[in-house]
Amino acid sequence: SLLKANPEAPFVLTYRDALVDHTVKRIWNLRSLPGMADVSRLAALYGGGGHENAAGFRGDPEFGPLVKIVRPGAPDRHKWKWVSSR
Repeated sequence: SLLKANPEAPFVLTYRDALVDHTVKRIWNLRSLPGMADVSRLAALYGGGGHENAAGFRGDPEFGPLVKIVRPGAPDRHKWKWVSSR
């Protein structure tokens, strides 16, 4: 899994596009290891839900809430910060 391959990452986020009520939606899935991040709090910001280590939400395919920056001391490939696109 992505979490096992990147144990220093606070969480991983994946998505897939799906047809929901005749509209294409992006289904975002968040996962974290115990003690790393409460991904349910991130999902709740965008109308989703779940548990501390597994959560998700739906959005438009154009929705892009991640930018690559900031994670002090982490290698470049792990410097991600959650930001709002609103």
